[in-house]
Amino acid sequence: MSGVSIEACLSICRLRTTFVDSCGDKKVICGTGFWIKDSNSSFVFITNQHNLDFNYRRQGFEAYELKKIEIELRDLSLDKTRPIPNFFPIKTCSIIFRDADVVALREMRFENKEKQFTHCQFSSEWLADNAFFEKYMKMAQEAFFLGFPHSKFDEEGNLPVSGHVILASWPTRSFKNKDLNENDVLLIQGKALKGASGSPVITFPRGLPINTDSGSAKTESFCPQKLVGIIAGHFFKEDSLIADPNNKKEDFFNHSDYSYFIRSTSILYLLKGDDCQTQDYEYQIPSMIT
Repeated sequence: MSGVSIEACLSICRLRTTFVDSCGDKKVICGTGFWIKDSNSSFVFITNQHNLDFNYRRQGFEAYELKKIEIELRDLSLDKTRPIPNFFPIKTCSIIFRDADVVALREMRFENKEKQFTHCQFSSEWLADNAFFEKYMKMAQEAFFLGFPHSKFDEEGNLPVSGHVILASWPTRSFKNKDLNENDVLLIQGKALKGASGSPVITFPRGLPINTDSGSAKTESFCPQKLVGIIAGHFFKEDSLIADPNNKKEDFFNHSDYSYFIRSTSILYLLKGDDCQTQDYEYQIPSMIT
């Protein structure tokens, strides 16, 4: 098995979004996202739709409007393992979305960003396509995610932490279940807690390529390391919800040990702009937000 570099960790950032309803009630949520360098050498920030739309897949809730998007960047000029972090609000950007719980933020301009605060990024070649899922992904395969579960991340430099998962549904098609209304989704066994939404899911490399005098060959078990999706949520224990349907505490002991992620194929659709919608965002400081 193999892990990831510090540069991969520095490609993953915390996201903070502020929502306000018609009565002025404010809600602030934190999640995870990661940077991709696309084929045009543009930097794109990937996160979940539900991190930017408080009412995503919700019914019967008061409508909350997105007012502020902030991304935590880092000063990497000294020690990359102990960077200095700081949140910066996005002044303007384009939000690209489709029919799954993932969005791409393009053409970002930050408000009052200091030059030394920046990020690393994954190449778009990291992203697994349909052919990779067909050829390499297996039921019960191991993988991991890197993100910021609330209060559980490395607070010196605000670096992400990893979580081990096992693929629990068939990888070449979307997981279907009465308790999950989502597209292009796979089930995993593993605890992705609140705050980890938006974390990249990455496979472990498997097997070895073999170099010979006549070129390079690969064993049948070989599987390269790829970014295969983005954490989108988890299931709660049935008994805790039966006793109290509103008992959705983000508690380690209420987690069912099953989570789910959106496949990287949906991210590729966003990068290509295939059948996507675009929403322009502009940050304006209302008097109710301090």
